[in-house]
Amino acid sequence: MKTMMKFSGLFILLFTFSTSAQNLKTAIASIGCKQIKVSDIKPMNISQSDFENWQKQTFQIQSKQSFIAKCKAKDGLFYKVLFEEETFADKSTASARLPKIKQLPPKEHDKSDLAVPILLREGFQFKNKIYTVGNFAYGVYLEGNVKIWRDKLQKKIR
Repeated sequence: MKTMMKFSGLFILLFTFSTSAQNLKTAIASIGCKQIKVSDIKPMNISQSDFENWQKQTFQIQSKQSFIAKCKAKDGLFYKVLFEEETFADKSTASARLPKIKQLPPKEHDKSDLAVPILLREGFQFKNKIYTVGNFAYGVYLEGNVKIWRDKLQKKIR
């Protein structure tokens, strides 16, 4: 009986994660973005595991998923965009994270592959999750495209 309950709990956890990932991918596709893939952006000055540990300890992130997609901007061109979903234990922890979505780890500088989409991103909270949309080009960010994509995603998530 205990084995069955453990299996059942694991199945529910896996099902929840895959459903959540699928919901984010579907929402990204529904706002007109293409070629969705799991993000492969890595920090340059710290290891991936140090970065993940820093995020978990600093912000109490329980799980995170990241996708890169190509989205059409106001100028008609497609740009690479980083979409992320961070899950927290409760709404208040997620709420505390939102004003810090552009914070970098102490050993990471603002010119790394990781830093650019973090510094050029916008986010919103829905329940115990934070969703962010980040761009890799400063001009695209200045033109307001990131806010447009964030607003479109927010409408689909709610």
